[in-house]
Amino acid sequence: MKIIDRYIMRSVVNSTLFLTFVFVALLFFINLINERFDMSKGAYHLPQALIFVIYTLPTALYSLFPNVALLGALIGLGALASYSELTVIRVSGMSILRISASVVFAALIMIIIATIIGEAIAPRLAAIAETDKSTAINNGQMLVTENGIWLHRVDTFIRIGSSFNGSHLTDITRYQFNAANQLVGESHADSADYLQGNQWRVKNITESVISPQQVTTNNNNEAIWQMDLAPPSLGILQTEEMGLYELKQQIHYRSINGLNDNQYLLYFWQRLLQPLTTLIMVILAIPFVFGPLRSSTVGFRLLCGLLIGLSLFVFNRFFGPFSLVYQIPPFLSAAIPAVIFFCVSVFMLWKKQ
Repeated sequence: MKIIDRYIMRSVVNSTLFLTFVFVALLFFINLINERFDMSKGAYHLPQALIFVIYTLPTALYSLFPNVALLGALIGLGALASYSELTVIRVSGMSILRISASVVFAALIMIIIATIIGEAIAPRLAAIAETDKSTAINNGQMLVTENGIWLHRVDTFIRIGSSFNGSHLTDITRYQFNAANQLVGESHADSADYLQGNQWRVKNITESVISPQQVTTNNNNEAIWQMDLAPPSLGILQTEEMGLYELKQQIHYRSINGLNDNQYLLYFWQRLLQPLTTLIMVILAIPFVFGPLRSSTVGFRLLCGLLIGLSLFVFNRFFGPFSLVYQIPPFLSAAIPAVIFFCVSVFMLWKKQ
């Protein structure tokens, strides 16, 4: 039986790997086309866009991996069914549950590898990609360091201590110089929130006007600063590009500052439960192969897999905002779709026994 187990696992893994390469190629060309709008900005051209797309591919692929795993299981098992190999395996005494166990074991191996790449490697590559893109768009006038983000605009230098989702900044210091490169003004704000265009609402400001004779200091609770700066040019990771650690930081920051963190909590739990969701999707593919798709073509199985994956995707996208509006706990919002599909898959497997 071990030989048969390995044979089933190899079929599922090979199909999933093939689909992974197909999705990588599709995502590469789609994302590269999307970058055409930014290629004319600053020093950001085709070579930089190619690097950016390559570095962000793992993040994009990881978000689609549940669907890739579902299609891989459908096609891998479907190929065995098409040549009546599954029938021979069952006649030899191997039950559907035993076959399912082999598929699940293969899925677990792929899920572990995908999770390591998606949570440990992909966010770092995305961070590098966003930083390099922003540096190119800003013509090298931006520098990201461990101590914050530095920007240079004509006679002004701006240091940003930290940024949260690109639209909320903390610990902002603005240095202004004259034509003789002499420091004539320094302003510090505790926080800044993006409004529109190049406008930012800054709070708790300390302004110092420096002249050869004296230094004058003023304090303001709130003001509007015109900064040639917008969230897309900061190189800030989008929510879907963050790893679990970055999401946890966002949740902690918003919690201690009294900000609503339900949206981040929802995405955090969805990411944390994604390996389980992927496994459920693979289990859901098994009864389809033994049931109505046993004698169907590969193309029809692929279509059914796409419809199943799309239904889960749409349900997640609909149920997430719905749960936020009606104040459903984020953990339940992330877990309910997975539980529903798990119950469906177990029921369908039980019916095939």
